[in-house]
Amino acid sequence: MTQEEQEPEVDSKKWAEIEKRCEEVLLRERFRCSQERRRRYRF
Repeated sequence: MTQEEQEPEVDSKKWAEIEKRCEEVLLRERFRCSQERRRRYRF
């Protein structure tokens, strides 16, 4: 594997941003899913 084939090091700040965004999306999806379930099954 040459130097160019290796992935460039992503700085941790950028990674933290990406992970935060992913978590927000997941939380929103989970919330929406639970609302759908509540509506459908009257829980």
